[in-house]
Amino acid sequence: ILVGAPQAAGQGQLRGSRPGALFRCPITPEEYDCERVDIDGDVSLDRESKDNQWLGVSVKSQGIGGKVVTCAHLYELRQRVRQPSETRDPIGRCYVLSDDLTRRDDLDGGEWKFCEGRPQGHEQFGFCQQGLSVSFTPDRNFILFGAPGTYNWKGLLFMASAVEDALLYKTLEPSTPFEDVAHNSYLGL
Repeated sequence: ILVGAPQAAGQGQLRGSRPGALFRCPITPEEYDCERVDIDGDVSLDRESKDNQWLGVSVKSQGIGGKVVTCAHLYELRQRVRQPSETRDPIGRCYVLSDDLTRRDDLDGGEWKFCEGRPQGHEQFGFCQQGLSVSFTPDRNFILFGAPGTYNWKGLLFMASAVEDALLYKTLEPSTPFEDVAHNSYLGL
């Protein structure tokens, strides 16, 4: 069984913080036989914050022999660190892993951050919170990522291929005067 633990204490470089974690637990009568999955042990404090990122807030599997995805929707991108104008944007990030919970191919890992490199601020992608919800499509070919904080909490959905490195679809950006998604809709929740 895979268990997300969004408030789990950090280890290694993340000791003293609460980044969250993903655990794999065998189905046994033992109380303490779960094992932490090693997917997020490093941090670059000059460009990111993982304290209280809530890794494990969402966990989905394609099923036996398929990929697994887990997300940290409060992962923060830092800019202008240690300057008066420093910003911390909770863009979120997800990790896609092979069925044995390792990084076996180019798709596996933690570079699933669709809001990085886009215009920041609350009216754009600065509070994206990608990964608050995540799912595989029924045919198991695509991953859907919710990002409820985009566009001043209107929200977005991202769809990516589970078999190739490609963002395939993103819900439309809000346009004026035709507002297709109401303010504070939290699309992607």
